[in-house]
Amino acid sequence: LIHWALTETAHHIYYPQRTQNRLPNPYYVEDPLPFQPENYVLKLCETLPKSRNYKLFFDNYYTFLELQLRLKEMGILSCRTIRPNRFRGCPLLSEKDLKSKGRGAYDFRTDAKKGIIAVAWYDNRRVTATSTYLGIKPKSTVKRWDGRQRKVINVQIPNILKNYNMNMGSIDLNNMLAALYRIEHKSRKWTRRIFFWIISTAMTNAWQLYKRDRKEMPGTCTGTLDLLSFTCQVSQSLCLVNKSIATSRSHSRASSPTPPLTSRRLGRRPTDVSREQRNRLNLEMRGDLRLKLTNFQPNINALAAAHQTHPSH
Repeated sequence: LIHWALTETAHHIYYPQRTQNRLPNPYYVEDPLPFQPENYVLKLCETLPKSRNYKLFFDNYYTFLELQLRLKEMGILSCRTIRPNRFRGCPLLSEKDLKSKGRGAYDFRTDAKKGIIAVAWYDNRRVTATSTYLGIKPKSTVKRWDGRQRKVINVQIPNILKNYNMNMGSIDLNNMLAALYRIEHKSRKWTRRIFFWIISTAMTNAWQLYKRDRKEMPGTCTGTLDLLSFTCQVSQSLCLVNKSIATSRSHSRASSPTPPLTSRRLGRRPTDVSREQRNRLNLEMRGDLRLKLTNFQPNINALAAAHQTHPSH
């Protein structure tokens, strides 16, 4: 089971479709092309408005010259890599000839009548691409590691391949994001796999849109949630759907001002206990130990004078 989808440069997935490889023609199109991958692209492009000069990038699995010419008739421009055996006899330089010229060497052929260009460029190996709207100019440079010189060098690259590298990779990025926090399940049923794939894709799409909106709205770019925090918040919100949230009312009283510090009031004066037999303290404990305190004469006047001198004690 394979999923096919369109993505834009902001990595959003549009119009996902699924099919099985054993079917001869899983997508019905009005005027099908001879090869199955071509019909996949035509089916996905049915949702795009015609003659709006949309730019479509795809890899060499889907690339046929007939497909690009059909897309151009529909008003859809395209750029993609192509396998060498699908050039239909286009005389481009071989990999050996390009390698002899060094990294950054390229060769191209154009068909002015059909409006298509084919380019062969040598990096670590020969890369071939075709386009109905891009050419080799303006040329630019890219950084590459040279194993022989053991340093980073500048390599010349045609404009067609530079734009291809800039606009490809959205599907791989979405697959990587979906694999970071994949929904774990033990079932091997293919229907459940499809269901969880849809949830993961919807989550990554929503996160990409959330990041874009945060950048476009002034003053909200800081504090953007990462994918894990965003997923947790969405999951928590879904769990609370159709559930009443109990809110507790606060019964706390208003805070009153702290009373001012005052000196401690003078306590009750000690009374006179100098009576007969009141000046004797007897302590008895179990055993042979006995304590006896005698001849204790309390001075009531001295205690009262001490309280009046130090009222805070």
